This record gives sequence, C-alpha cells and structure tokens, in this order.
Amino acid sequence: MDPLLEAAVESLEREPALWVPVTKLWEAIKESPPARGRSRADLERILRAEKDTFLYARPCRLAARAVGCDPGEIEAFERELYALGAPAGTRVMLKSRRPTRAEIFAEMANDLQRLGDALEAAWRRRPRPRPEMERQLRGLVREGLILEEKLERTFRGRSPPHS
Repeated sequence: MDPLLEAAVESLEREPALWVPVTKLWEAIKESPPARGRSRADLERILRAEKDTFLYARPCRLAARAVGCDPGEIEAFERELYALGAPAGTRVMLKSRRPTRAEIFAEMANDLQRLGDALEAAWRRRPRPRPEMERQLRGLVREGLILEEKLERTFRGRSPPHS
C-alpha cells in the first residue's frame, strides 16, 4: 500500500467526522514523511483509485438532489462558499465506517450550522459601501436559508434517528 494512502487511512480512522473534506485530510497529513514531495492532487488521485476503501461525496450536490434543486446552482453556491472559507468540495469517508442514522443526521445538522456561520461571518466582514457585493451576500444568505428550509422539511415529521 502506498505510504501516503496509509497516512490518509490512519488520519480518517482518527477523525470524528464521517465525511472529511479532502483539503482538510491533506492539511492533516501534508507534513508527514509519506507526503513529502507529494501534492493534494496526488492524494486525491490515490484516494480515487481505491474504490474499495473510500466513498466520495459532494455534500452540496447530494443536498441539491435530495430537495430538488438545480445542481448547477448548487455548484456555483458551493464555489462562493469555498471562497468565503467554508469547507466545500469533495469529501471522503472510509467504507469500513458504518455510521448510524443518528451520526448521519448529526453530521448534516453540523454542516448546516457551519454553512450558516460562514454566511454570517461573510456578512459581518463585507466591505462598505459596496452595493453589488452586499447584494451577492444577501443572495447567498437567502439561498442558504432556502436550502436549510428544504432539508428541514425533508426531515420534518420524522423523529431524530436513534440508530
């Protein structure tokens, strides 16, 4: 097994989150000996080749599919969030993890909270007066709230998962 792959697996086994952004995984292992002389792109290429070991997801795309949003709009939204510092992009999970429904639900709730926090922080840091940027940030906040409402409606009426 590639030593970089071994370092990634070890890091993911210690990670409490189910789905870890590849960028965060790279940050966790980039100073390790197996990562010397390698790049994040190398890591992603190695991870993608190991289809029996890892699952991949783009959470914004999954959410868009679940609530019927246009994936193209979600991708644009995701790029803007990433530019504001919110973790976005490909996430990876070890296939050997068997999350409970409660863990999945909790992770979704945490992701929504981080999304809201990133949007609020962007709003507070917005330059003044810049009407166009303010309009764009308001649009992002509005889109985030709409997505959150759709996800909540999807789960409304269902008791929080216990297993």
